[in-house]
Amino acid sequence: MTTFVNKYRNKITGILNGFDRIVFRGMFRNLLYAGGMASYLNFKGILLKDFDKFVHAQTDYLRTSLYKLVDNLKRPIMYLESSNIRKEKKVQEILHKNPIDTGLICLLTCVEPCMSYQIYKNPQTHKLELKSRIRKCLFLYFYYHHELYGLMHIRVQTWFPFTVQICMNGREWLSRQMDAIGISYEKNDNCFIRIDDIEKANALMQDQIKRDWPESLDEIISFILKPIQSIVGNSQYYWTLHQSEWATDLMFESDRDLQEIYPHLVRGSLFCFSSDNIMRFLGDKKIHGNFKGEIIGDYKKRPEGIRIKYNVDGNFLKMYDKKGIILRVETVINNPKFFKVFREKEGSLTGECSWMELRKGVADIKRRTEISQKSNERYLDALASIDTGKPIKDFVDSICAQAFLNDNRVRAVRPWDKDDNDLLKSISDGQFILNGFRNKDLRERLYSVDENSDPLLKKKLSSKVTRKIRLLRAHGLVKKIPKTNRYMVSENGRKIISAILGYQNIALDKIFNITA
Repeated sequence: MTTFVNKYRNKITGILNGFDRIVFRGMFRNLLYAGGMASYLNFKGILLKDFDKFVHAQTDYLRTSLYKLVDNLKRPIMYLESSNIRKEKKVQEILHKNPIDTGLICLLTCVEPCMSYQIYKNPQTHKLELKSRIRKCLFLYFYYHHELYGLMHIRVQTWFPFTVQICMNGREWLSRQMDAIGISYEKNDNCFIRIDDIEKANALMQDQIKRDWPESLDEIISFILKPIQSIVGNSQYYWTLHQSEWATDLMFESDRDLQEIYPHLVRGSLFCFSSDNIMRFLGDKKIHGNFKGEIIGDYKKRPEGIRIKYNVDGNFLKMYDKKGIILRVETVINNPKFFKVFREKEGSLTGECSWMELRKGVADIKRRTEISQKSNERYLDALASIDTGKPIKDFVDSICAQAFLNDNRVRAVRPWDKDDNDLLKSISDGQFILNGFRNKDLRERLYSVDENSDPLLKKKLSSKVTRKIRLLRAHGLVKKIPKTNRYMVSENGRKIISAILGYQNIALDKIFNITA
């Protein structure tokens, strides 16, 4: 990100890094699978033939208890006939009629899909069996203004296993933090246009990461926890970070300053990160491969109204302009299993640590934010490398000569040759920005092989791709990620590849105009 900031330092007034939308999910781990639920029923002395009667009684008790709580606070309860109705809009309507600064705003209820349990009769054994399945039940949405976290909501599943979900916004939380210590700011929706003490604001955003999250989340739901625990016992919720949005906001001096460069940033992103994989302006819904893009027309707020979004196995990297004056780059992690964290194995008695799969559990929040911040920084620095006054020849010459890797001679890169050009396009694809690429990834992309292909063919092509990766490493276009079999495009490699691919997308008449 330093490269991008240095390039536009005269236009940028401040940078804010931290959580945007964050969604926590609480679960009773012993009730998440059929065996655990069966053990609970056995402990309660409930026969499977009495299952429906028992669970409906518990659901009725929970609903009655929580409705009574809302009634005692004299707050409105509203049933929504469709889950497609925007709940936030309803909340704003209620706040307009009945404003409240702190405390419960309202309770919205809606029937939505859920994971729960049902009794089946096994046709072979003629016995009743308990199975988990997707069903529909009533969900309760408690919206309120928290004195610390600001506007947020809790979503409660009224059927077993009584999963709860807490949704809050890091920017909303930050505004409460700054109000408490007297930092002046200007806020529009969920972004800050001006903050008088940006360094302190960033420090407050970092403090959000360091909280004792299990204790904090238990405190948030304390007012609804008693009736739930009266059903399941004194079990504690296991908390996961179900979804995190980590945003880098670059505040510009004026909307004009941002709009002068934003169309260029979008075009550069389209050129360098597989433009054929991005949805086009005004509603072209074509999606190619694993990379997805979205372009939204909004002529009131921005001249081209463009948002770029990459989808990588359920994780997203997005860039868009907020309120015409904020450039936001945001990494959204829904599926953390493709990332690594240095930790000890759960249940280990040795205390030895190694690089393991990133968990959804709140214990790995710090590592998740580090990955997200690095993702934002790499993307911004890649964008900074697109527009440069350096001649294309100076970039290309550096790779069009022989090079050495571990004292072994490696041929020159031929950027206009189809094979090498396809290779450069493949490694610059947006799907590899977050987590790099493997030999297998390039083999599948370049030669259209899959797991069902002939083993001898796969082995031959794997060796061929290994030689291609050696070529890229020798010329400094990619670097190996330590202790993995993955490779990442280097900073210099991004500049060179961006220059080559960008040049190929410029029409001949444009070149004549530039050189005239």
